[in-house]
Amino acid sequence: MEFYIKKNATLPVLKMQVVKDGRSDYNKMMEMIEEASIFFSMVDTETGIPRIVTRPAGFVEKTQMDPNAEYEYYVYYQFTPNDTRKVGRYEGQFLLRNSDGTLILPIREKLYINVQESFIADDLPYESCYVVGFPCCASIPTTTTTTTTPCPSCRACCPTPTPVITTTTTIPVITTTTTIPVITTTTTNAPCSITELPQPGDSKEYSNGLVVSATATGDWLYKYCNLQDTPPPSPCHPHCLEGYDISNKKMFWPAPSFGNTTVYTLNFSYPVNDIALIIWIYTYDTINGVYYRETFTFTTDTGTNIPTITSFDFCCANISGNTLITQDNGDCWSQSGSGVFYFNNDEPFTQLIITTPNWGNETGIMPPVNNVTGFLFCEESFGPTTTTTTTISLVNTIYLSLTTKNC
Repeated sequence: MEFYIKKNATLPVLKMQVVKDGRSDYNKMMEMIEEASIFFSMVDTETGIPRIVTRPAGFVEKTQMDPNAEYEYYVYYQFTPNDTRKVGRYEGQFLLRNSDGTLILPIREKLYINVQESFIADDLPYESCYVVGFPCCASIPTTTTTTTTPCPSCRACCPTPTPVITTTTTIPVITTTTTIPVITTTTTNAPCSITELPQPGDSKEYSNGLVVSATATGDWLYKYCNLQDTPPPSPCHPHCLEGYDISNKKMFWPAPSFGNTTVYTLNFSYPVNDIALIIWIYTYDTINGVYYRETFTFTTDTGTNIPTITSFDFCCANISGNTLITQDNGDCWSQSGSGVFYFNNDEPFTQLIITTPNWGNETGIMPPVNNVTGFLFCEESFGPTTTTTTTISLVNTIYLSLTTKNC
């Protein structure tokens, strides 16, 4: 069964007839529909990711012309703009539940919902096309102008002519006021609540109920900012992010040996987007006296698999597509830096994969063990959003003029 609806549309309503096929007790099924709670779910046929999960649905009885005809019911679901904002092909199911048990429809064939692309604007305000003003029911101001002009000249034998009186009455028939909202949205970065990322092979639950587990291949460390198993005695402030103290937080440090690669995978318990990581960056080999570069490539498990990287404040690095490159751009502080980096995907994702090859410098010299790059987790995403609404009012009045002459 195929159903079609446009992107961001709420109509038509999805309706499915309960068919009398002779294989089941039809009357009993009708009684079940009348007493059941009805829900609707819809999943993406390509990814298997749910789009709608057990939303309330309903049923309607078809009006029959013949009063002796059997009852005929349809189950239905009314889409919201959020349900249809992503173009794709989905499989839908209705769930009916009452005291006897649970029934899932359809039974014999699958129900497919096709959300198609639409180019027409769908966010315009609704205005009624019909406005009627009745003079007998409302106080309508009128303007009356009376002009007296002499009659045309007559022959001397004619009696004195009667002046011509012209009366013009202007009545405002319809006054329409249209208010157009103009919305300006400003997004700024929120302070970050720094927390630890899980150690590979472990998991952590955060304040919003999100559980993150981690795996890794290659060489890595999981230590404090002094690369020890105990925190440092003095505060540890990431350069370029002086307001943050990470002294008591263990970090994940990818440390692939020369010619090898480290892969760090974060698994999220439910789809997320706009997550943020704090990255502490070193770019200078203090023993050999040379600069080196590290590259970190970020991928996801949904959509194009290529997230967009943005940052409001960072130094000692460049962003190129979905890759972060650590290097001295003249903005480093003691050959090191840091930043809060946000990762946004075209679809919510449940995996963020961080890949970095060998971390030697361009001459092949290995840096000492304390020159690496560390990762922490920021629980907040983009924050706070300020919305300003300005209204523009347009007034349109139509006038009706009536002119009468008395001569």
